[in-house]
Amino acid sequence: MKSEKARIGLLINDTNSDYVKQLLDGAYSCCAEMGISLFVFNIGELNFSYHPFDYQHRVLTQFCVKENIDGLIVCSAVLASHSDKAWFENFLKGFGSLPIVCVGSKFSGRPCILCDSKPGIQAVLEDLVDRQGLKRVCVLGKIPGSRDAQERTEAIVSFLKKRGIRFDDRYVIEGNFTYEKALSGLRDYWEQNGSLEFDAIIALNDDMAFAALDFCKSHKIKVPEEMRVVGFDDVPRSRFSTPPLATVTQDLCGQGRTAVTALLGMLEKKRVPGEMFVKSAPVFRESGSGFKSVEAIQAQDRGSATEWLEKKNQFYILNDFLISGQTRLNLPKMRKYFMENIERFDVSAAALCLYERPFHITEKSEDITLPEKAFVYSSYDKKKNYAQNLNTEPVAFNPRETMLPPGLLDFSSGKYFISILSKCENQYGYMIFRSGDCEPLIYSMMSVNFARLVSEAWEASKSEKAAKDQQERAARLNLISKTDELTGLLNRRGFMELGQQTIDIAMVLRQDGMVIFGDMDGLKFINDNYGHDAGDRAIKAEAEILKKNFRASDIVGRLGGDEFVIVAAGLNEPRLSEIRENIEAACRAWNIVHNEGFELSISLGCARFGKNGKSLEDIMREADSLLYEEKRKKKNSRR
Repeated sequence: MKSEKARIGLLINDTNSDYVKQLLDGAYSCCAEMGISLFVFNIGELNFSYHPFDYQHRVLTQFCVKENIDGLIVCSAVLASHSDKAWFENFLKGFGSLPIVCVGSKFSGRPCILCDSKPGIQAVLEDLVDRQGLKRVCVLGKIPGSRDAQERTEAIVSFLKKRGIRFDDRYVIEGNFTYEKALSGLRDYWEQNGSLEFDAIIALNDDMAFAALDFCKSHKIKVPEEMRVVGFDDVPRSRFSTPPLATVTQDLCGQGRTAVTALLGMLEKKRVPGEMFVKSAPVFRESGSGFKSVEAIQAQDRGSATEWLEKKNQFYILNDFLISGQTRLNLPKMRKYFMENIERFDVSAAALCLYERPFHITEKSEDITLPEKAFVYSSYDKKKNYAQNLNTEPVAFNPRETMLPPGLLDFSSGKYFISILSKCENQYGYMIFRSGDCEPLIYSMMSVNFARLVSEAWEASKSEKAAKDQQERAARLNLISKTDELTGLLNRRGFMELGQQTIDIAMVLRQDGMVIFGDMDGLKFINDNYGHDAGDRAIKAEAEILKKNFRASDIVGRLGGDEFVIVAAGLNEPRLSEIRENIEAACRAWNIVHNEGFELSISLGCARFGKNGKSLEDIMREADSLLYEEKRKKKNSRR
């Protein structure tokens, strides 16, 4: 998978997070300007799960190796938020010598992009405290072990202390950097105290600030008249909330761009500083200052309408995709379905990769190793004007060595997402796609649905194979029940069934034919004088001679002992005479070659069938009668 152009990896916890989205946008804009590719690995939370099977995504770290990418940007601020420093340091060591740049939290020996939170927070507090005269400030977002939370909280407490304002520790509310936790923390505070006793809420990120806005609205607390609310991050949604959210920008796009530039510097063996700071700045909006300009109202309305129009069509496509996915698919059908549907999401290149068989992973699984064998079931690349031939076998490769077979897709530039395809503990494979302009949430939901469809297709194919195997086993057992064990010819049961079917078909086609009854000469003599093993050899030899001299379409059976019978549709007298001579010649030849001491020979009696509608049993009796006439003639000729 290696290329002359640099391939940058981005390790994140959630593509739907506004924080990550801005970092991703900044990193990709820098990559696009330089004409290089960005690979996004969403591995979920570390040492924490919002959902039972989030841990499945951590397998993606296995692809973060030099065979696939040249360097890795790690969003350490979010990925390390539930881990102690020593654990995360050890986690980073797992990437070996791969060049790494961290964003948000510093770890020893690795360059890191950091935000200087103090300038932005200080400017916000100067407005709240110095201009507006507020003194009771709540910090929303307590999270043990988080460097960002600690640094921002200390900046707030330090500012208030300099202004001679005592900070009440009760005004620090847990938020865990999530909307849900922040809302829960505010509810707990309300239940314990009966009210919010402060004048302003400073949330340590915008998601928690949105929770504060919603809490105030549900409790009829007017923002900003009765409560000021300020966030941190300046995510796009903050401009369009009601009221627009005052916040602090840490220039996440700029951090993403700086991270790419630093990583490229490392790859070029340049000296890269251990710490690179991006300064924060205040963003004054209505929720924090009580000021709402006409320009802000117009921007809110215009932005909300534009955003909705852009996303409306994406959700229509997603809805149609979810509905169409209710059809029953097996793996062969899944190949075509994948190619037809993923393209609808502005995806210009994609590959569906499935392991030889699903492998089982639990949350406690350690040292997970990728399977050695996977197959590309479906792939295309518009840049190369390439589409995989779905009528050929899937392409095999080793995912431990490369994410995709070399040259399959053009990885020289673009933004690629790698998504795990799993259900519960079972992991089926992954897909790689070059994304377009759809929202990350759309791509996330698309990937989740493909994972569901792949798991169902795999189980459907498994069930189909089991049913086919059962049918084949039943057919084999049925064949065994109709086969003579000694000769491999049909036994009486099999012969009577297939022989009658052959006659019935011949009648429909208005075709006549013959039933030939055969009885080996002197088999009792052979058994009595040479032993039953010799008799068995004689029987098998005669069976082979009969098979070779009759057509594949003729039905040849052994009724038992020394009796054979044949149904031959379309056989006439002249041809039967030739067959008799050939059988006699074959028997003489066998006697000469094997020199067993006894002679192999067979007597044949033949009866015709045609429009008379006789049953096979009736025709066999007639042939048997003629057989004994043949035997009498042989005995008389020997005297």
